[in-house]
Amino acid sequence: MNQTKVIIIGAGAAGLMAARVLKEQRVDFIILESTHRLGGRANTLKSHPHIEYGPEYLHGDTPLTDKLVERFGLTTYDVKFDYHYFKDGEMRATPDFWERLTHVIEDIDLKNDISFSDYLRMYDQNSKIDQDMAKIFVEGFDAADLDTISSKELHDMKDQVADPKVRRLRRLLNGYGELIENLAQDLLPHIYFSHIVEEIVWNRDKVTVRGAIKEEDIPFEFFGEKVINTMSVGVLRNVFISPMPDLLNHFLDQVEMGQVVKMIGEFHPAFFYAFEDHSFPFVASPDLNFSAWWSASPLHLPIVTAWCGGARARKLTAMTEDERKEVYIQELAKISSLSPEEVRCQIINIHHHNWDEDPSFLGAYSYPRVNYRRMAEMVTSFENTLYFAGEAFHEEMSGTVEGALQSGKEAAEEIATAYEMQNLRFEQSL
Repeated sequence: MNQTKVIIIGAGAAGLMAARVLKEQRVDFIILESTHRLGGRANTLKSHPHIEYGPEYLHGDTPLTDKLVERFGLTTYDVKFDYHYFKDGEMRATPDFWERLTHVIEDIDLKNDISFSDYLRMYDQNSKIDQDMAKIFVEGFDAADLDTISSKELHDMKDQVADPKVRRLRRLLNGYGELIENLAQDLLPHIYFSHIVEEIVWNRDKVTVRGAIKEEDIPFEFFGEKVINTMSVGVLRNVFISPMPDLLNHFLDQVEMGQVVKMIGEFHPAFFYAFEDHSFPFVASPDLNFSAWWSASPLHLPIVTAWCGGARARKLTAMTEDERKEVYIQELAKISSLSPEEVRCQIINIHHHNWDEDPSFLGAYSYPRVNYRRMAEMVTSFENTLYFAGEAFHEEMSGTVEGALQSGKEAAEEIATAYEMQNLRFEQSL
């Protein structure tokens, strides 16, 4: 019989963090992972230079990530972008990017919540360039559809946007993959790869998880006392949970999975000679399909990332891979003042991953819909048996790896404490 105390669903940042806590507290567990790899949406291609298909940055204050970085002897470095705005074929420096964005978000003052696109159309009096910057930020940072995301929740971000410490950006020197590998140390014997969960049946202190092994289509069934579900919101909606908590249903109705198309071009070093100081700036553009572009700066690595988030990503998602690559080449040519042929001959490879089409994730990360109620922390635990973790379930750090790590740690600590109390009561009864 496949029996354990805790079943963890997902070997991403949240699941692995939860597993480490349980292992350190000597609580039996297994991990069911739907793919053939570790990391979830933290997906690093180990090459030179390494390629980040998923999250790339450490955003603001990341105490748990920093603790893990120190523990594993990893290295981070600060990223300071040289912001530029590209419109109507012209490039202009915008060193006041964050100030422009702050003006728009600070001005939101509504009794009734509406979408950000409705807010801009009905109320905002800022300049067109300020509005463009705000749209690019919301579609890029939040991966959100402007017609769906909550304006009130954006207004609540004003302090984050205004505070240089909070908007600080860093990268891991060798990518998130190195952090994931260290987190997974000694955990591999507990992980069942290619196990797709389809059903969770539970009552207090009793859980049955069913599904099928990918490609082989062989059914499986595991039994436990508790379960930590770290699936993305997009996938979670397709899983049968019985009984389904009403509060969880309500939460899932209020969050959405953001759409992202991210393409990373790998170039011959000579490509960067076309730019001042041989450095590619951060470029934001309302005119292009890929509205945000950046390099590995301050490291001199020959890669350029193109990012398209929110509703405009649907257009790129509908294209073939070759068509998306051609869009990348044509738009990079525009902002670099080179011909498409000059760009094409400098390319070694174009890497990309479409998170919307990946059945294990069905989107990039979560964002709040209009009329969102802050309730993520209210749906992380039901009857000390059914637990949820992942970036969507951490109110303050949603959409980040830090949020995923924190939520996984908190769920596992709550379970470990429950078992500790149970053992203590048993000892006292003897």
